[in-house]
Amino acid sequence: MTGFEILGQIVAGWLFADFVGGLGHWWEDRAAEARWPIVGRWIVAPNRLHHTDPVAFTRAGFLTRNSTTWAAVVPISALVFLLTGPSPFWVAATIGGLMMNQVHFWAHRPPLGLPYIVRTLQTAGLFQSGGHHHGHHSIPSRRYCVLTNLLNPFLDRYGFWTVLERGLSAMGMPVNGGTR
Repeated sequence: MTGFEILGQIVAGWLFADFVGGLGHWWEDRAAEARWPIVGRWIVAPNRLHHTDPVAFTRAGFLTRNSTTWAAVVPISALVFLLTGPSPFWVAATIGGLMMNQVHFWAHRPPLGLPYIVRTLQTAGLFQSGGHHHGHHSIPSRRYCVLTNLLNPFLDRYGFWTVLERGLSAMGMPVNGGTR
């Protein structure tokens, strides 16, 4: 594998993690119910609180803030690694998945208080910046991907999330339609 192929796989894996995380975030916001046992209490309700009080989760500790994402990423990645072996794509996707809530946390922090490398990666769009993420809190039906600034403009422009919601509605599944 050439250096360009490895780099391409790393970028693709990072964006894959962002996209899958965006799908999960969209599902939490629009289709999941806080009243559901376990998932509702531990995932949906804190997510909904985050939309009424965007900095609420920033008051939680590192482990609390990241544990639900890790609980999903670790077993899935372990299974993929077991079945296929490691690849640059899957290593990058795993790291992106593990870092997703931490990157989201940094998007809610003042830039001057962030480590230089985090600010640099935010400026490059590889980590989501606060300005970009603010677009999700100001218009809740967009910018669901929280790892980078790269996918949201494309997905929002072409109405990806609206198409998903219409698909759920067509199948008779309830969509929260903006309720938090």
